[in-house]
Amino acid sequence: MQASPPDGEVSIEVLRGASEPLPAGLSFDGEAVSLRVTDSGTGIPPEIRERMFDPFFTTKANGNGLGLAVVHRAIEAHRGLIFVDSGPQGTRFTVILPQAREAAKPRRSGERREITSQEPAGSATP
Repeated sequence: MQASPPDGEVSIEVLRGASEPLPAGLSFDGEAVSLRVTDSGTGIPPEIRERMFDPFFTTKANGNGLGLAVVHRAIEAHRGLIFVDSGPQGTRFTVILPQAREAAKPRRSGERREITSQEPAGSATP
């Protein structure tokens, strides 16, 4: 939103499944969830797109260059993908993440969960 013009629009979409065709050789075990953020700005120049996920790269006078680098690492840590499409009519970031097999159950502060050998990983009991 920082780079969008004052009268520009930003839209956010959440979709089930991969909203973009995945590159050859890439797939998810199971379902995926997509998040698309699109703006109507002037786009990102190619020379910036090449480096925008690099740590400490910034185009902002007071920036530290960690924002998109942290986003990229977080998506990778969750076995996801991020795609950027940009042109003179705007930019679209698409994040595709594997869908959790089971919804996480909230736990109280300090509560511990133990996994027994009979339970598959990820199905901890309180």
